Amino acid sequence: MNKTTGYEYYEDNGGGLHLFVLENGKVVDGITNLEYAGKGEWNDVKDDLNENAVSAVRTWEGHMKDNDIDAAEMYAEVQASQYGYDLVCDNGKLNVDRMGAAAHIYFGVESD
Repeated sequence: MNKTTGYEYYEDNGGGLHLFVLENGKVVDGITNLEYAGKGEWNDVKDDLNENAVSAVRTWEGHMKDNDIDAAEMYAEVQASQYGYDLVCDNGKLNVDRMGAAAHIYFGVESD
């Protein structure tokens, strides 16, 4: 993984799945509505995200800015919230125990 870029996926308690892309520790982009991506989409994008997350998401649909959402502000809101958002993937490390249905589908993880 590029040491200056990173990414975090959060699932909200409404079933939404959001990706935040960080560069040098600051949010530079965000993708929302990933709960509508295809089953196991993670397998198609993880290598590119790990190589350079900023470059990887340039051509993706669902950029927060296209939906009038400031990614840095939303990330700050997520970080400040005690409830409602679960970190389900941190730079490629899956937190399966924190996943709801949307994340299970996106990451291609079987649920119990």
